[in-house]
Amino acid sequence: MGSRLHGSELCATHLERLLMKMIRHLGKLSKPAKRAILNSGITKLEELAAISEREVAKWHGIGPRALITIRVILEENGLSFSDSSVHRK
Repeated sequence: MGSRLHGSELCATHLERLLMKMIRHLGKLSKPAKRAILNSGITKLEELAAISEREVAKWHGIGPRALITIRVILEENGLSFSDSSVHRK
């Protein structure tokens, strides 16, 4: 018989899928920037968009180029930082 996944295993598998999808979205970023986002516990672009750009800019590994790239990734997915109107000209 096939093995059944227990609740915690199912959650871990689901989390792994979310993280892999997030990594694919963030493929254009440097490794330090990817680590900063993943270490923050964010697993979805929507979660990243809910944070202000100013807050993300404070994270170790996120520099000016990373912010530009993140902005582009969010825009490509119909999203923007929660404070995007502050930074738009």
